[in-house]
Amino acid sequence: MRWQYSVVAAAGQQCWPRTVAPGCPVSLLAVVIGSVFLASIGFGLSRLALAKYLRDDLGASALVVSSLTSWFMGARAFSSILSGIAADTLPSARRMLMILPLGLTAVIVYTIPSLESPIAILFLNALWGFLSGAVWPVVQTAAAMLAGPWSSTVMSVYFASGSLGTTAGQYLYGVLTVDNPGAVRLSALFFASSAAMLAYVSHAAPAAGIRGRRRSRSGLKAVLGTLRRDRFASWILLSALAAGYLSGLLREFLYVYLGEVYGLDRQELASTLALADLAAFAVGLAVGQLADRLGVAPVIAAVLATGLAGSLALGLSTSLPVAMIGLALALTATRSSLPLTRNAAAFSAEYRATLVGASNTLSNIGHLASPIIAGKLYDTLYGSTIAGIRGEATPFLTAAILLAPTLALYPVCVRTKQYTRPVDRV
Repeated sequence: MRWQYSVVAAAGQQCWPRTVAPGCPVSLLAVVIGSVFLASIGFGLSRLALAKYLRDDLGASALVVSSLTSWFMGARAFSSILSGIAADTLPSARRMLMILPLGLTAVIVYTIPSLESPIAILFLNALWGFLSGAVWPVVQTAAAMLAGPWSSTVMSVYFASGSLGTTAGQYLYGVLTVDNPGAVRLSALFFASSAAMLAYVSHAAPAAGIRGRRRSRSGLKAVLGTLRRDRFASWILLSALAAGYLSGLLREFLYVYLGEVYGLDRQELASTLALADLAAFAVGLAVGQLADRLGVAPVIAAVLATGLAGSLALGLSTSLPVAMIGLALALTATRSSLPLTRNAAAFSAEYRATLVGASNTLSNIGHLASPIIAGKLYDTLYGSTIAGIRGEATPFLTAAILLAPTLALYPVCVRTKQYTRPVDRV
């Protein structure tokens, strides 16, 4: 699949001839990034409020609360790869995938607080995850292709806006006077606003930016063949899995962990997460420019090393300040990995949407696995000490166990001359 664009020298902007009024994808990218920001505010607010609603209002166990992430990401992992394949093989599907899922998400999120059954909430939470997996790989691919030769930089802005939105949503939870169900319902407004913006993008974007040509050879077998030949792409997907595993620990499980192990109340928890997210935001904004200048591979390796250091600090420290430094490092790594492992321009042109979907899927599988493991370890080892390590903190060490070999494979899977340069211009 080839996403076409032309460069117009005037004003140094990329413009789409005869397809868009006023004719510049810069404005479309601004709308895309704005939609991501609004959806992320809703996500940060709703996920934190929903976790506290289950734990504090309904008295659910840590395993049930952490399973919110697992059910959400499991469904998202399934739909992400399907969405990518559909986008590559059925051009007409792209517009619908950008229009419908977020609107349905707003309805689901508004409905969830009306339920008092944890099982029913987990079910709707999984449906929410399925819709999320359907929309975002397509939006990410569109953003990277609209960005042209500045794909890594634009994807950094894309995910940095998501990080900033999540931070804003979490902070908003801390200052709101509404209860947990009210906070969840409020977040539905942000999802609905984001859905309206993406609907505009799907209609205003040029046909070449949304529609690709059909392929005679498609499907999972062809993609696997590409991955066997391209060790770099395979390593990117493995990096997405490792970063996703760590990221899964930094959601609902983290909220329970910080509240019960370090005694942070609602406002302290929201403020702590906001400060750590700001550090992650700054670095996440810079990695795209670094990747465009130095190449994707060495920047991913540095991000994985940062995540490894953060995991070890969270798992081994009993000091709150050191744990907060570890949290900042871990969040920085997970947020910074997103624009690098989801950049469509780094993958084979014929299977870009599919491989972006696969990157989402593997990241989501990591999100799925880590909360289940973390919840079980937390409930089993709470209050115990193993070789001087808090039993409650052992989940973070499991992330280090996955990150370390992934980082070790860097020189094996990445040939310096071929992959440490910036990605090919699309």
